[in-house]
Amino acid sequence: MSPRFFVACLLLGFGISVPAAAPLKFNRDIHPILSDNCFACHGPDGNSRKADLRFDRGLEAMTEGIIVPGNAAKSEFIKRL
Repeated sequence: MSPRFFVACLLLGFGISVPAAAPLKFNRDIHPILSDNCFACHGPDGNSRKADLRFDRGLEAMTEGIIVPGNAAKSEFIKRL
């Protein structure tokens, strides 16, 4: 029996599974993306901000209807991404 065949049998026989992805967390997964790509124009620094809408204040974006929690289809934020 070849080593490759043996390894393939082991992998198939024992049903190697891939661990499920961890649930998304805003501070770990989303905030760094916004910080790197959006905060220059929509962030906390008033001197460099180029737009009135701020993404560092989630409630503001939700109040304006830009982010609709639980409904990506109605979220203008998701459409523009």
